[in-house]
Amino acid sequence: MTIAIEASRSRRRGLISVCILILLSALAFIGLKMEITYTADMYSILDLFFESPDSAYASLGYRINRNPEDEEGVNVFGKGGAHDEDKNSDKGIGENKGIGLETLHHDPSDNDIQIESPVVAETGIMSNELFFAFVNHTLSASDAHAPPVLNLTKLHDPLFHARSIGRSLGRAYQKRNSSTWCFPTNSYRTPIGTLDTNVGLLYVKTPKAASSTIAGVVMRISSRHGSSMRQCREKHDHIRGSMYAVRDRSQSFLLTSLRDPTARAISRVFFTRISEHGNKPSDNNIIRYLNDDRDPQRGTVGPGTGGFQMFYLSTAVIEKWIHYNKQNEEMVVYPALLRAYVKNIVDSYDFIVVVERMDESLVALQLLMGLDPTDILYANAKTAGRSYTYHKKSLRKKCYLVQKSIISDTVRAYLDGTSWIARNYGDFILHAAADASLDATIESLGRHQFEEALKNYQELKARADKMCSPFIKFPCSLNGTLQDDLARENCYKKDAGCGYPCFDRLVMSHKQSV
Repeated sequence: MTIAIEASRSRRRGLISVCILILLSALAFIGLKMEITYTADMYSILDLFFESPDSAYASLGYRINRNPEDEEGVNVFGKGGAHDEDKNSDKGIGENKGIGLETLHHDPSDNDIQIESPVVAETGIMSNELFFAFVNHTLSASDAHAPPVLNLTKLHDPLFHARSIGRSLGRAYQKRNSSTWCFPTNSYRTPIGTLDTNVGLLYVKTPKAASSTIAGVVMRISSRHGSSMRQCREKHDHIRGSMYAVRDRSQSFLLTSLRDPTARAISRVFFTRISEHGNKPSDNNIIRYLNDDRDPQRGTVGPGTGGFQMFYLSTAVIEKWIHYNKQNEEMVVYPALLRAYVKNIVDSYDFIVVVERMDESLVALQLLMGLDPTDILYANAKTAGRSYTYHKKSLRKKCYLVQKSIISDTVRAYLDGTSWIARNYGDFILHAAADASLDATIESLGRHQFEEALKNYQELKARADKMCSPFIKFPCSLNGTLQDDLARENCYKKDAGCGYPCFDRLVMSHKQSV
């Protein structure tokens, strides 16, 4: 009897806890009519939101008009008065100026959010300015009718479920004229993190997602589209996407690359732990390394953020351990909020390269940006089992062979398990969303035009590989000899863009044949 009573009490306590979480997330909207105007650029407020929604809004500069009794009773929180749009009129609207004026109304009697924004209406892109309002609506409207956790053991196919969600979040990327992203500069590197400096061609180098290869393409585009004296301003860095949360979309083009989360994690383990550090690829070692969440650059999984790539690419800072709990390894926490973060990533970037569809991605990028196919030629920076590399910040500078990944049945079983999927659930959704976005972009460009451009590019690339492969010099030779001096003459930077002199010679012959 005592055991039964205790079990009943535990269930009641658990139910009360869940109700409290749902109540906290809905407090800002129940019984209120709100007008929220965004005038700031702060993004990390999740903890504050759950503790005090009003303080969270105020910290962002929202102005909240409350009228619990009638239309005249208004209390103002945050910056400015209730209706001072003229003060912000010179900032433009989200999509045009990055930090802009957006207005959102929420009626508690209506489950649908009402957004007054030409940007959202015309493009379907939700600006960063509206993102947290969207998050709050997701928490209050969606999670109020569903559990705050998703138990993957209850799903027949968790991966199919994640990918289905991701496919619904894809969008077609828009064409961009070079006048909106090519601005002259004397240097590859410029300051990062402000509206004034986040200008030009911006590439977030996702670790172990073909980042060196694509950085070479970005530098090639920059070098071939600037003036005779200066290249286009570009930045390619291993930095998190939150550094580009504030930017003028009319003067910048933000792109990144994305890889299947399991393939990316395995690549990181074998590149760093096995090849560079020389550890044995035993099953226990590999599974242990797969759970490394401590290093924000060279780690394998994210710190409870829905995946490493979610943590790395999000322009809005995702709080650690909000979506995953090590004590409940088969649960995804706040799945609706996780979807909101994926949607924000898809909308924040002007293009996402899908590594598994490299050529298709680059040709789509070529057509969107009005490039020549010779602008996107590349040589793979690192090929497992066939190339040598070295840690660029190591004092030793000793070349080592990049070991080919081997997945045993034991490791495969772990990777197919619900705990691995739960920890990377957001990454699986995001990868599917990027894949769907590429498909939508191809359809938007025109399937026939795209396939013709892809065929021409692959023929050109085959010619380039045949002509240039014998002459490309990477920092490490094919037999593992360090050759920095040769690489500096042959690569844009370190192991990125290697072979560009030969590609440039190919340009003339290509132009003559067209």
